[in-house]
Amino acid sequence: KDLYRQQMRWAYGVMSAFRKHIAGTIFSKIPFTRKLSLGMASIGYLLTVILEILFIAGLLKLSGIFIFPAQHILVLNLQAVVYVMLTIGPILVAILVLFLTQKADQTYRLLLSTFSYGILTIYYVNLGIFKALLNKPMQWYFLTKSGNSMFEKKN
Repeated sequence: KDLYRQQMRWAYGVMSAFRKHIAGTIFSKIPFTRKLSLGMASIGYLLTVILEILFIAGLLKLSGIFIFPAQHILVLNLQAVVYVMLTIGPILVAILVLFLTQKADQTYRLLLSTFSYGILTIYYVNLGIFKALLNKPMQWYFLTKSGNSMFEKKN
């Protein structure tokens, strides 16, 4: 639970700073390359929003909730390929890396963590993003860490 809260706070902080400073950054005299790197660091969090949208759209498509006329079947199949490549492509690359590094036996752990911790983490990151973009307050948590208990013992 602490991992999810930490990721949510980080996303909230990055997107709050992005929302607060985007106009000033764009119209400042900062070199374009610096502006671009600042923007990319912030916009990277929006990838999780895109992944969640694709994940939900894929689930709806697989569940049969979307009903389309027959003439759209080819288009829908092409869209399905795009959904799969965008959402499962990084997993396939990670599996390939495991094979190339002769750690193929770790594939099950990769898949298990992706479809458990990964999905939950994306959910919490998106909570932080939307709270920041909608200017909603963030509830802050004290995380239990071994460093915290060491600090408490010294005081």
